[in-house]
Amino acid sequence: MTRTPLRDAAEIPRYAIPEAAVYLRVKAGTLATWVRGRKSAVGQASPLIVRPVPGDSRLSYSNLIEGYVIHVLRQQMKLSLVEIRKGIEYVEKEFGIQRFLLSDQLRVRLGNLLVEQEGRYYNVGRSGGQIEIPEAVEAYLKRIEYRNGFPEGLYPVTRPGHPEGPRRIVILPDVGFGKPVTEKRHIAAAVIASRFGAGESVSELAEDYELEAEDIEEAIRTESTPLAA
Repeated sequence: MTRTPLRDAAEIPRYAIPEAAVYLRVKAGTLATWVRGRKSAVGQASPLIVRPVPGDSRLSYSNLIEGYVIHVLRQQMKLSLVEIRKGIEYVEKEFGIQRFLLSDQLRVRLGNLLVEQEGRYYNVGRSGGQIEIPEAVEAYLKRIEYRNGFPEGLYPVTRPGHPEGPRRIVILPDVGFGKPVTEKRHIAAAVIASRFGAGESVSELAEDYELEAEDIEEAIRTESTPLAA
């Protein structure tokens, strides 16, 4: 089978906002704000996530990764959207790193957004340019896998508050059209969840697909309603 080059596959529009929100465990309205920007007392805030095709409302795989990182920075690292935007702009200007939220040079510690350059860490969130001692809180970001510095896989968090949870479901840009699949055998999570919803048991599905029961349970969780704000 010929696979689409990773970066090309990552930019194909494919996710409606409500669908991406389920995978990210955020409310659809919250994700929409990151995509469309938001009006405030000082004017219109620019989007943090730019869709690949103007006029197409769907998000790409790269957008999904960006949304995941924003969610981590907002909920786990307590950074505001203003601080995230400031960090992105600073990195683009000072280091020439485009789409910083996709970069494997992004590091975090509680309350800070860092960029790694030649073994040194720079705070680009609250105090742009200050060097910080790297005490990274990276459990969530470690669920993103990189190839040659570019995201090639996302293991979605299916249990809120437990980033160390099972890595049995993965979202790949060039497999299953970017939908969640089992890490083993690449069975679509949506198909498993649909069959479970139709009355088939976890054990029956595990036997049918030659998977473990936990693989089936994680697939069902992946397709469930988001719980986070």
